[in-house]
Amino acid sequence: MFFRKSRPVSRFRLDEPVMAIASSPPVTAHEKASCADVLRLMLDRYRRIPLTSQRGLFRGFVTATDILDVLGAGPRSGKVRSLKAESVEIAATSPCLDKRATIGHAIEMMQENRRGAYPVVDGKKLIGIVSEWDIAKLVSQKTGITVGQAMHPRPIIARESWSVFDAAKAMVRGRYRRLPVVHNKLIAGIITPKDLLTWLNANKVLGKLREIKEPISSMMVRNVITIGPDADLAEAVWLMRQARVGGLPVVDDEVLVGMITERDIVDSIS
Repeated sequence: MFFRKSRPVSRFRLDEPVMAIASSPPVTAHEKASCADVLRLMLDRYRRIPLTSQRGLFRGFVTATDILDVLGAGPRSGKVRSLKAESVEIAATSPCLDKRATIGHAIEMMQENRRGAYPVVDGKKLIGIVSEWDIAKLVSQKTGITVGQAMHPRPIIARESWSVFDAAKAMVRGRYRRLPVVHNKLIAGIITPKDLLTWLNANKVLGKLREIKEPISSMMVRNVITIGPDADLAEAVWLMRQARVGGLPVVDDEVLVGMITERDIVDSIS
């Protein structure tokens, strides 16, 4: 599928306060909540969950990739024995943005530290989350930058024959949020950590990740929305918003040539 018509919305200013675009109040879990409790929140909707103390202080993020790591796809499976462990044991800490910080400052931090989201705090209390997607959504007018200029060429790909464990290992090792699934250079589907967790949970095999031989072809998203390399970044953002995804395969004559993600967009707009 290709999208060619631009959809301008509104301009934005880098000196606007970051709280104008942050998710607030954020959905959180208590730092002593189990990994299983955090997973249930993820399966409901979210791909990362911030943890807070009893007083609302930020303690770290847990992502879907972190859960796959614990289940056996990465090194933490030997340190954290099960999903019954407290989620704070696997949480990643993060620098915080003050509530008075600007959108421009948030972009600078994302580019310097290569993180997908930052907590926004009032003092030390968590009051919001700003993500790369929150920034990318601001790009609505034509930029003059093409998808081909901004995309990540030659992305890491998955094969339909890969097992759930194969895909999980690749995602944990590379911290990938999505992998395009390719057959004969053509896009066959796309798979995310959350897709794997949803399938494992539905089939009641969360504790058997290493044993599962099921190919990812049975759980990947098949009706993949793609975009061409000549499209403007604003068109990519519009498509992402419509499909509620954070990345699109880029195809030329139906052949996969790259991936465009919210991170690529953030890197291109400053």
